[in-house]
Amino acid sequence: MQLSERSNSGIMRVLVIDDGSFFCRMLNEKLSRAGFAPWLCPPEELRMTVLKQSWRAAVIGVGCDLSPALSMIREFPDISMAVLMYSPSEKNMRALLDAGAAKCFVMPAPADIVCAELTGMLRRGSEPSMFELTSFLTRKGFPTSNKGFYFLSSAAEMCICEPQLLTDLVAGLYTRVAERYGTTASIVERDMRHLAKLAAKSGAFSALLGVKAGYVPACHEMIRAAADAFVRETRLY
Repeated sequence: MQLSERSNSGIMRVLVIDDGSFFCRMLNEKLSRAGFAPWLCPPEELRMTVLKQSWRAAVIGVGCDLSPALSMIREFPDISMAVLMYSPSEKNMRALLDAGAAKCFVMPAPADIVCAELTGMLRRGSEPSMFELTSFLTRKGFPTSNKGFYFLSSAAEMCICEPQLLTDLVAGLYTRVAERYGTTASIVERDMRHLAKLAAKSGAFSALLGVKAGYVPACHEMIRAAADAFVRETRLY
């Protein structure tokens, strides 16, 4: 008899691949503190473990060879699969999302950010299978190693659904983003300002909006530009 995707105490079960990295062990600990029931599993035992019990979600890693991850995603469509991409490319991310991956994280990514994204995904339900903002911003050249990248992705996502949030940044939008990641509005603003400088230096913002290279946008300009460009290119609305 299979166990429920919830433990006996009603906590959602999450399977975490144990690739021997400190990151996976830290993620396992953070998910436990967030109220889930995570279980570390060696890669070679992943399929057997999935078959033995029921899981709400699984966090799996992928390198250059997508075949094992794609097989898992397609074989177990009822499990929300989040993928840690160690050899990221736009083509590979697109293939994983098209196969049904719920989330793709470009590594290295901070464990607290990944945990916050997974928590949001699990409590809202599976993410829609669309061209995600994180994928979109990665393709535009925004640096994923900066926390501001994830703050920008969330802010743009929220503004696509609720454009009025742009009119009240500190008390409205930044606070909402901060609540998602368990931080403060001032840190959200600070890290996005840092991201804006990096995006200006790398040319990512000029590529996004077609402005002069080196232009450093204000946070609200960057958020609006990301949301508008995403909607325009994906024809979301």
